[in-house]
Amino acid sequence: MSKRYHVVGVDCGASGGKMVSAYFDGERLTENEYIPFPNRSVRVLDSLYHDFFSLYNHSLDGLARIVSQYGAPDTIGFDTHGSAHAYIDGYGRIVFPPYHPNDNSTLHTLEELFAKIPEQETFRLTGCLCNRGYMLPQVFSRAAAHDPCMDYADKLIMFPDLFGYFYTGVKGTTEATIAGTTGLFDYRQERWSTELCEALGIPTRLFMPPKAPGWVLGPVHPAVEDQTGAVGMKVVSVAGHDSASAVAAIPGFGKNKLYVCLGTNANMGVETDRPDISDEAYRYGFKNSLQGEPGAFLVYQDFPAFLLVNAVKKEWAQQGNTYSYDQVEQMAEEARSVHSYVNLKDPRFLKAHGSIIEALTEHLAETGQTVPATHGEWIRCLFESIAMWIKQKALHVMEKLNIPLEEIVVVNGGAWYPQLVQMISDASHLPTRSGMPYATLIGNLLWQLRGLNVVSSMEEMRDLAARSFRMNSFEPRKSYDWDGDYSKGIQMGLYAE
Repeated sequence: MSKRYHVVGVDCGASGGKMVSAYFDGERLTENEYIPFPNRSVRVLDSLYHDFFSLYNHSLDGLARIVSQYGAPDTIGFDTHGSAHAYIDGYGRIVFPPYHPNDNSTLHTLEELFAKIPEQETFRLTGCLCNRGYMLPQVFSRAAAHDPCMDYADKLIMFPDLFGYFYTGVKGTTEATIAGTTGLFDYRQERWSTELCEALGIPTRLFMPPKAPGWVLGPVHPAVEDQTGAVGMKVVSVAGHDSASAVAAIPGFGKNKLYVCLGTNANMGVETDRPDISDEAYRYGFKNSLQGEPGAFLVYQDFPAFLLVNAVKKEWAQQGNTYSYDQVEQMAEEARSVHSYVNLKDPRFLKAHGSIIEALTEHLAETGQTVPATHGEWIRCLFESIAMWIKQKALHVMEKLNIPLEEIVVVNGGAWYPQLVQMISDASHLPTRSGMPYATLIGNLLWQLRGLNVVSSMEEMRDLAARSFRMNSFEPRKSYDWDGDYSKGIQMGLYAE
């Protein structure tokens, strides 16, 4: 009889976190319970910080709850969104509170950075198209300001590794997939870019050597056992980049398929056997990171997705109108299309203050489009905008990167909305599968089983996911003239040709 493994995954997204407890019985993975927790930034005067200690406490509370209901797990793993990091001194103490990427200190950092080294040169060195949300401008802003905290710091540590350190007391490496999201990693995804660091005056002594995921970091510290009851549990280094964990969990995924990790922000791309730092990749906004398996890469893009949907829902809730997932789906299905589309990357939508409806209305008016009249029309407009954005990027993969696509696979939160998935299929004219709304956590668990030598390859991980979770299939329909609307969007400047 096969040993039953009890594994726990912790996923910290940009706007919230989740934990899951699951059993592997030798054939299938079965979840016990999902535990959500908040991820709130902290504003102090003019500065904005991550609240890592709160995240750490939430993970301990969730683990204690799991132990009380299901017993002590065998292992636990941590993944997070990219860029979140801290500095620790020689005694392993956090030097200063970790800054949030939207802190005012990075408002003009990109202009200063690209004045020292051109944007395309940073892309050539790192395979990464850097924006304000990346770690590179944050580290550069500290170095350029000669922040004395940089002198006190011994090492820079990414949040997945910081969780591992707080749980075990063990540090010394940086998980490679999360390192690939920083804008400071060499484009071959094998080492830190010393060329870039030297050009920008960033001390390379801060960086710990990278190491691929899927290995046991060590047993949890006695203090963690005392607080949670998780006696004998070990920490496994999983794919720390949340998107890399999600892609590892997609059944049947591989070359010539487009993944879409659809949540607050979307990460979508293809799996390749080499990074792409071509002029076309740079021009059309593609980036490179590790998939987790040796010699496998993700060529991908990010864009805001449910960030806008959540923002309009929040504004409506403040006005007394609260909608559930099911109601949002029904609204999108029943509302008429006004054939208006939003540039999801318009910077005015990312402002922390002001009405999002007013900002969207202003944008549509500027582009000469019809403004939705009802809440349902607004939801449908945003759903169709997400679908059209994915169509655009799928075309760029096929026409600019010369990678043929056979299908699209939608995972994470977007999988809750079949109406949206059907729109994606219709707009892109590609068969589409969806499912696994918690794909990131499932990938986290699969990497733990990899670390325990229960599975030995990405193929085995995905085969296990296929046995454990159901995917839904959608065929493209001729619902209306998506291609005509896309051409109009190009003329309006919404999309890149």
